[in-house]
Amino acid sequence: MALPPIPPTLGKPVTWRTFDWRQMAIAAWGEEWGKNDIAYEWPSGSEFQSTDRYITGIYRPKGWTGP
Repeated sequence: MALPPIPPTLGKPVTWRTFDWRQMAIAAWGEEWGKNDIAYEWPSGSEFQSTDRYITGIYRPKGWTGP
């Protein structure tokens, strides 16, 4: 059974937008966006905050050897 032909146009103009995912994330997270992650919290309430960003620590891709 053959598929029907794909029409060259669906009768509506094609539109597109460019999204700024960073700005969308900042808008969704608010003040929490720029804060460091809490890597460990001791029972006394003290915290160790992770400062890892992108290619350091746990965020380093497997096999990455650096610049």
